Amino acid sequence: MILYLLLALISPAENHALKWKFAKGDAFTMETVSQLKQSVKVNGQDIKQDLSHITRVKYTVTDVGEGIIALDQEVESMKAANPDGSPSTGNNAILNQLQGSILKAKLAPDLKVKELEGYEEIIKRLAGDDPSLRRVVQALLSEEQLKQAIQHSFSFVPQKDTADGETWKRDLKLNLGPLGSITTELNFKLAGKATIDGKELVKIDYQPTIKYTPPSAEAANPELSILSGNINLKSGKGVAYFDAQAGRLHSSQLTLELAGDMKAKLSGKEIPLTFEQTQTIEVRMKGK
Repeated sequence: MILYLLLALISPAENHALKWKFAKGDAFTMETVSQLKQSVKVNGQDIKQDLSHITRVKYTVTDVGEGIIALDQEVESMKAANPDGSPSTGNNAILNQLQGSILKAKLAPDLKVKELEGYEEIIKRLAGDDPSLRRVVQALLSEEQLKQAIQHSFSFVPQKDTADGETWKRDLKLNLGPLGSITTELNFKLAGKATIDGKELVKIDYQPTIKYTPPSAEAANPELSILSGNINLKSGKGVAYFDAQAGRLHSSQLTLELAGDMKAKLSGKEIPLTFEQTQTIEVRMKGK
């Protein structure tokens, strides 16, 4: 008995290959289901929102070379639904404009986005030739946000053999211009193996923290900006399952509970707002 205990104590932790595998011509689809419950109070008026979003994004590997991985990201579908399952007409009118849009990304070996093409086409789809609307859209959906979204889809793993219990972190900063910036720190821990759908997967637990910074005076926008305020993470917890054999994410789940208290400027008028938000995000990878 003592011998077995000693062997268990001195045995090295099992290593797992947390490495994405890319080959030219590979294609896979990422399906994201997001449930959002939000209560916003603006000028004393309560606005409640309860929506689900289903997004299907297809990735195609167009080139793999020394120091570069080229991917096309195509939005196959984006849909918003009310709690009763009926389509959210207003939201879908906007989301439909993004269907079929393509971003071309080039990733470094650490899977960070080095280059991105296609941003102007997306802004054109959403804002047309209206310069005021264009400024609002750019404030809400910056090119940096799109880069970070693609990067986060891949670079959460360390791209190396990783032992049970090993930890690492990723810092993501989203500069939202007149809306300020959000810095997210994700603390990951390899939690061993799990079997899902008959597949042996690597389980990764992670804990998010966030820090919100209001915009500088130079970033002010006459249509939309945040003058002051804060966003607090009340609770947050995530888990991801990685298919080490295939070199792909299998699935992930994240739950966030946020609260904010801000003073905004909309079309030249100052308005106070507070909000509470609960969001669950489930991601599943499909295809080769």
